[in-house]
Amino acid sequence: MQALKTVALATIAVASGAATAQANPWYIGLSQSFNYQSNMLRAIDGTVLGPDQSKSDTLSTTALVGGLDQTFGRQRVSASATLRDDRYAKNDLYNNQGWTASAAFDWQTVNRLSGNVSLASSRSLASFNLQEIGLIRQRNQETGTSLDTTVRLGIAGPWSLEAGLGRRNIDNSLEQAALQSRNYRQDTGSVAAGWRPSGRVSLRLGLRKTNGLYPQFQAQADGSFQPDRFRREDVDLFVGWRPSGASQLDLRISSGKTRYDLAQQRDFTGVTGSFAWNWVPTGKLSLNTRYTRDTGQDSYAVTVFDRNLGFVPGTSDYSRVQDVLRIRAEWAATAKITVSASLSEADRKLVRTLPPNIFTRSVTTGGERNTQTSLGLRWTPYRSTLLGCELTSERRRGSGDLGTNLSTEGLNCFGQFTFQ
Repeated sequence: MQALKTVALATIAVASGAATAQANPWYIGLSQSFNYQSNMLRAIDGTVLGPDQSKSDTLSTTALVGGLDQTFGRQRVSASATLRDDRYAKNDLYNNQGWTASAAFDWQTVNRLSGNVSLASSRSLASFNLQEIGLIRQRNQETGTSLDTTVRLGIAGPWSLEAGLGRRNIDNSLEQAALQSRNYRQDTGSVAAGWRPSGRVSLRLGLRKTNGLYPQFQAQADGSFQPDRFRREDVDLFVGWRPSGASQLDLRISSGKTRYDLAQQRDFTGVTGSFAWNWVPTGKLSLNTRYTRDTGQDSYAVTVFDRNLGFVPGTSDYSRVQDVLRIRAEWAATAKITVSASLSEADRKLVRTLPPNIFTRSVTTGGERNTQTSLGLRWTPYRSTLLGCELTSERRRGSGDLGTNLSTEGLNCFGQFTFQ
């Protein structure tokens, strides 16, 4: 922590002394946020906390941020990294350090061949209260890594071909069997044919296959683990349409099936997909609407740092199916002040994913409806400085044996200084 503060002070000194420097393809900066939550631990109704735990708390996050975005002829290299120190005012047993890092290389030949390679990694505190497991009374950090590569070939006129490969790993730091059973590996391959008849319409039809593995799904009597494998196959249709310069619509419809070797209660056959509508009715107002329907692994998201929004918390979603509707609006009140509001409604279909034992039934189900709202204000007094606050609210209502109820309200204020 002391080293991070020292580097942070040095960053401010260097940036302050270079205020007259010209813009560069890289940036480096310091961020500080304070996030108060009335139910920081996401304790479900009726939970009894230990003597060293507090339901409400304030999280202080200090971070160094940096990035690069550089083009070389037809090629482009971009990267970003965040080093983070999280400190809780009351629940100090959860204090931790983490990171978020990503890098990408976009390439193109003189002919019709192009593609990109991207790598991402993050380490952050996992959810305090996990479905089926309950409140985690120790610090459990979750590490996620991903590697994706895509190659595109323009055939003739509006036609193109595309192929992709991807790898994702998720690991938990605590050695508890229930947590280790959620570590997983996932490999995905896809091929697709695209057609762009005009600058406003694009279509793509593809095949996607995913192989996954939970290497420590079930502990054996001899101390070894029995893995659980899953396979997913999808047919994907992508449609992009720009009806006007102020509106963009993107649609994905996927028909497929998922099969597990052991956790067969999570088997799924049906339609998934997403719909996104970005609308900018005026120069000051923008609206973003997105609806997604997918299975648990594809709902996974790691903690990320957004230069405009601050830290966005990640979640590990092990639901069988989740439907999510998100609406976000931003209004530029002035050239330096932006007001934002968002609404998120998630409907999760739950089924027991942990290995059965003598205390649990082999198949248990439930459901949850989660509503989240936010109202925020961002102020950019200078090009290098960003300040803001956001009010948040979350309500969860459950049904069945696995559904849970909880609520929390919060206030998150943050500031960031970057030199570019």
